[in-house]
Amino acid sequence: GNAVVPKGSGGAEVGNALSDPNLTLIGGDVTNAADVAKVFENDIDGVIVALGGKTSDVGDTMLTEGTNNIMSAMKSKGVKRIAVVTSID
Repeated sequence: GNAVVPKGSGGAEVGNALSDPNLTLIGGDVTNAADVAKVFENDIDGVIVALGGKTSDVGDTMLTEGTNNIMSAMKSKGVKRIAVVTSID
């Protein structure tokens, strides 16, 4: 993936590539169940869901469809830990 440190949370690191030896980035579309399933091909202990954005940017159903796809994949693989990061606009 091409993740970068976001504005507002990275101080001097803003805009730099996000990298950590304990982090694996896998690109895909959360509304596509096959893309979500790729993530669950790996051995994972839990999931952090940080979906968001303005509806005009991400569409009307991205949050709902994406979360449903993640939860379905978690259930099929027996993954029981989830943390959700969200905000209210």
